[in-house]
Amino acid sequence: MTWYSNSEGRHGKLGAKGDKGERIVMERLKEMGLSATNPQDINSQVHEGIDVIVEGVKANVKSNIWLTNDGNHMHFVECINSKGGPGWIHNPKYTAECIFAVCEEDKKVYSYRVEDMRKHVKKKEVTTDMKSTNNGGKGYWVPLNYYDRFVDDMDDDISYTLGKDVDEIVDDKIKHFLNVFDNTMKKDEVKVKSKEPMVLCDCMFGCSVCKANEPISLYE
Repeated sequence: MTWYSNSEGRHGKLGAKGDKGERIVMERLKEMGLSATNPQDINSQVHEGIDVIVEGVKANVKSNIWLTNDGNHMHFVECINSKGGPGWIHNPKYTAECIFAVCEEDKKVYSYRVEDMRKHVKKKEVTTDMKSTNNGGKGYWVPLNYYDRFVDDMDDDISYTLGKDVDEIVDDKIKHFLNVFDNTMKKDEVKVKSKEPMVLCDCMFGCSVCKANEPISLYE
């Protein structure tokens, strides 16, 4: 069986929607100054349900928000899959710690911890019947814009979802960049005069100092 690293190759049009959601999330994380990767291997994507790793936190991306006429962002949470087993929110094999839910229509993105949503749907199971999907799965439509107690709006902050202060993360990256820049300038004054390449840390997006991407050069 051929392995397609993108969801479109594996699931057609529905998968293409998922790929778009992942791109939206990655772009937003980059805009926020956070370090994120988008694993494409079969183990991460299929077996563990990991689409994005942001600041070391594993996340799954769901592009299944329905924008209602009155402006609510309804997100479907699958509790039972089409085969009668655990839906993705209860899947014990998935190691994603949080979910990024994307609305394709207005590019709105919400995030929450998997454990919080599990507790939420378990409470609903006591009083509310599940809704069925076209593929035979069952679960609940959750208006994410109503549950700010445990749901983050990416337009505001995702610190609760990550369990880390986003402002502090970005501030530390900026301080690190300025520190490396200052030290490099002091050490390479002679090299600058001779026009020899001087490399700087590009910490907002990773660098050799951070054991990530290659550093940038002032003369490139």
